[in-house]
Amino acid sequence: MRRVQIACAAMLLACAGFVALFASAAGSYPGGTHWDHTTVGHDFWRNCLCDVARGQALNGASNARGGVLAQLGMASLALALLPMFWLLPRFFAAARPRLGAVVRAFGAVAVPAALVVVLLPTDRFSQVHGVAIVVAGVPGLLAVLLSVYGLACDRGAPRVVLATGAAALGVAALDFALYVREVVTDCPALVAISVLERLATLLLLAWIGAVAWYAPRVARRSAEPRPYSSSSS
Repeated sequence: MRRVQIACAAMLLACAGFVALFASAAGSYPGGTHWDHTTVGHDFWRNCLCDVARGQALNGASNARGGVLAQLGMASLALALLPMFWLLPRFFAAARPRLGAVVRAFGAVAVPAALVVVLLPTDRFSQVHGVAIVVAGVPGLLAVLLSVYGLACDRGAPRVVLATGAAALGVAALDFALYVREVVTDCPALVAISVLERLATLLLLAWIGAVAWYAPRVARRSAEPRPYSSSSS
């Protein structure tokens, strides 16, 4: 129980760090989007997260301080996924005990890969950055997909955790598919990619919050002694 509480606290603290750091970075972003380099300031729907992490903004101005803050914030969010993928199998361990080990394995691969993405800003590592996102996205999406499957299989799993996870999976998977298409075909960037990315981030934060809220309750219920039953011979 104690470990679950610590994991939940670490997860929420990491998310709070992401919100604070990225909000500060976005507030100081000089401007520019992939569709209009002349814009001023941060555009919530038309700037990707990686735009704010650039050392040089898309309008050509320096973004050294904001870029570092954005990278730290994104790294904080990536680290929040580690305790989340450790906690999620606790919701469906009774229905799918082996599935939890697979979820944790994919999560253990996805988190370091996501940190590598953060360390490769697009203004300095454009092509490598795209490849790194694809490499990190595959195990990350598989971990989420299997988690949602496990939650759906266990009737006792909180429906809020299942619903927010399924919503985050659907939006993130669509966004990832569009991004892979852009990387592979070198086609023009779509506004839908940045919009879906922001929606996926908001849903991920909501899912993390739901996991943190219900995980201690699930752990407490699992720790309760089961009533003794005897069978007649």
